[in-house]
Amino acid sequence: MEIDIITEKLQLAKTAKNFLDIATYHQDFFKKNNGKLIFTQDSNIDSHLPSSTMFHGYEKNFKSLFLNNKFMFIDKKIISDMSKNKKSIIGIDYSVSFDTQFSSFIERYFTNKRFNQEKVFEEILYKLVDNNINTDYTTYLLENISKDIATNGIISNIEHIIRFFHLDTSTSILLKNMKVINNNSYENELSLISNSIVSRKYQVIYDDFNDKQKIMYIILMKTILIYQSKKSTKYKVNQLIEFMQSELHTLYGRELIVASKFYENLNSKDDKVIFFNKVLNINEKTLERLKNMAWDFSLIRHLERAFTINPNEKADYYISYFLTFDNGLSQIMDLYPLKAIVYFESTKDLRIIPDIDVIELANKYDLTAYFSEESIKYRNTQRKDSITYYHNLIDNLEAEIKSFIQKEGQ
Repeated sequence: MEIDIITEKLQLAKTAKNFLDIATYHQDFFKKNNGKLIFTQDSNIDSHLPSSTMFHGYEKNFKSLFLNNKFMFIDKKIISDMSKNKKSIIGIDYSVSFDTQFSSFIERYFTNKRFNQEKVFEEILYKLVDNNINTDYTTYLLENISKDIATNGIISNIEHIIRFFHLDTSTSILLKNMKVINNNSYENELSLISNSIVSRKYQVIYDDFNDKQKIMYIILMKTILIYQSKKSTKYKVNQLIEFMQSELHTLYGRELIVASKFYENLNSKDDKVIFFNKVLNINEKTLERLKNMAWDFSLIRHLERAFTINPNEKADYYISYFLTFDNGLSQIMDLYPLKAIVYFESTKDLRIIPDIDVIELANKYDLTAYFSEESIKYRNTQRKDSITYYHNLIDNLEAEIKSFIQKEGQ
């Protein structure tokens, strides 16, 4: 299929010219399927292509999942304009989402309670008020709903965030002294969000997120169980990918890469994957901790899909940032940075292009058989979407972990 050929070429692309050449060569396919390509690179941005550098230099906290926050864009209109030696003008819609930790920090900041990273947090807040950027409460709601936080508690916490995004910067140079720009606007948004929470307007999104979380929980349980083996990193990586192949019938690239880095760098001080620190030893708290970690992995999958939506019909592209101060979450995002995303609106086909040499990984651990046409065909024909099937896997893996705890306790 042509889309597979495009994906393979994009995986090898290194420069803006490479990406442009690929899109130009396949411009009929891009035109027919309304293809949109977003990519980033370390080198200076090519002035011939539309670009964006919002929050570049603040990648530690403003996570876009990409290698960096310097974006370039290609679609049928841009290709057409370039063929006419015309500079394309595009509209970009930006939003920022956040987790409960951000909510906690913002509540503490505006009630004069001290906390770690306060100075860094204040600098980030100024970056937010200096840019015209929308607020996406979805990830915050998903996290709190998944933890069964009371509705009143969620609304109370989110009120501080809504107030911050309605500050009038002209009222003071100091954030803590700024007034709300429009009281009616603030009250209306608070009412809108509150009603959405009470009516569970986000239920459909939550159900989809919850399904993702089950899969991530399964993968994490298997990752930790395999870790308990004293065998080689190669053995562990092969065990995990075989599990994905035979039980999940899908290769989860990001999760496989993160696990391989975890297995590789267990004894490394500098490259240690801190995300797994609390589950190195299996105990009574392990399952609950793995569920929380599954939320992090599910969040990343959710953020990937965000590039396919278009909340503003006047915008050509939508860039979503996730604001976090969680070093473990930030690290697993950075272990699998993206260099490109291509989305074909007509077919709803999203392709994620990581800045990772998958072939090198496959050769290093003898995984090439899993990327063969035969293996791909097997996964496609055997893939199970049944939630009941996932429930069975969860029950079996949880029983294995509980059995491990009992053995350790004897």
